[in-house]
Amino acid sequence: MAARGHTAKEIQLYIRSRKAAIQQDLRKKEMELAREIADSPEPTPYSKPREDNHILDRGDGVLSRGDGARGGVGDVLSRGDGAQGGVDSMSGRANSTLGKAELTLKRGYSYLVNENKPERSYDMMNALKQEGHGAICVTRTHPNQVRDLYDVGETKVIWLTKNEGRSMSFPSGMGVATASIGGEDDRVAPGNLTRLTTILLRFLRENEDSGGVILFDGLEYLITQNEGFQRILKFIQYINEHVAEHGGYLLLPAGEGLDQQCYGMLKKELAEEVR
Repeated sequence: MAARGHTAKEIQLYIRSRKAAIQQDLRKKEMELAREIADSPEPTPYSKPREDNHILDRGDGVLSRGDGARGGVGDVLSRGDGAQGGVDSMSGRANSTLGKAELTLKRGYSYLVNENKPERSYDMMNALKQEGHGAICVTRTHPNQVRDLYDVGETKVIWLTKNEGRSMSFPSGMGVATASIGGEDDRVAPGNLTRLTTILLRFLRENEDSGGVILFDGLEYLITQNEGFQRILKFIQYINEHVAEHGGYLLLPAGEGLDQQCYGMLKKELAEEVR
């Protein structure tokens, strides 16, 4: 039934015009974000010293001391194989040995992790979490599988999927206070870079005191679902700049599935490569 004073046709025309206006506004915001990404200056490495560094004993030999005690500021930690890790409290660096040569993770830096499966990247993220850093994962893999495979615990997981129909629910206590984003952000469409950027920048700001960790596991999928590699490169450059600005960490696993030329461009843009 038409509303008083308006015919059904007039109402339909109004609804269509409002939808068109909303879509136009969204396109305008996406274009503004794209221009901002393209015009972003080169990042300045973060230099603020860490005030507290605490490494927790996970109990599985990774970043735990031989006597089973918990590590603290300046502690040198050892795994069961005798390898060492520790923390430099003056520079905000986490020295983590994760199955290969000693690796120093520095605040404000982004790391391109050369691997076909993101196992080492998740180990790096979990090691930083043990020191008190907030963490967030962006992944193509379903969150339930991520939690089963990589023991990420309370880490917030953002699922890249075209099925944005509903938000996922987790048991109470699964959220991280410093990384609280809201249930509606559990799923993000791969083409919606504006929304994904908003989530990640908010996370970095909320975790600036301790240094937030972003693990981005879904690069190849994001490239295939967007307008080629260049758009995703600009997106990564933009996130990289804010990681530097807010003293966070970006872990970006990439392997054989990525074109070598694209890999080389990422290697040039990010601070360090981990093999």
